[in-house]
Amino acid sequence: MTEEISIARPADLGAVMAAGLRRAAEDGLPAVVETSKPANVDLYRRAGWRVLSEFSSPFPTWIMTR
Repeated sequence: MTEEISIARPADLGAVMAAGLRRAAEDGLPAVVETSKPANVDLYRRAGWRVLSEFSSPFPTWIMTR
C-alpha cells in the first residue's frame, strides 16, 4: 500500500498556521514550532512568532512560540 504525501503550497501555509493557532487557543495550549532552516526563522518572526530557545548541536534548531 502506498501512502500519498501532500505538500502545502506557500499560499496554503497561512491557512494551515491559522487553523493550528486557533485550535491551540481553543484548547488553552501554547503554540510551538521548531525549525532547523535559518531562513524559516525570519519567516516565522514575520508571522508573529518569537524564538524561545536555540540549539547548535547536532544541527542548528530554533524553538519558537506565539
